[in-house]
Amino acid sequence: MLSADYFSVPVESIKDIESVLTVAGGKVVHGAGQFSRLSPPLPPVAQDWLPVREYGEYYKRTVAEAQNLARAMSQPGLIADGRDWEGCGCGML
Repeated sequence: MLSADYFSVPVESIKDIESVLTVAGGKVVHGAGQFSRLSPPLPPVAQDWLPVREYGEYYKRTVAEAQNLARAMSQPGLIADGRDWEGCGCGML
């Protein structure tokens, strides 16, 4: 169910139409506004997909550390020239 009938609103207002109720397989999967009480609870956050596992606790870095990392990541990386890889110069090795 939509918040407005897109056949009867001005063309400029179509972009503002939102879903207020979504039903899939006979079950309510989303409810907003007057239908929010029908919406199921959100599932718990799945921690196994978070990038923190791969990259560490990057959100705890200081501004200077984050700027240094961003600067290093913007520089050219590894060039395959047949020699052993010695690192990318980002300071991570």
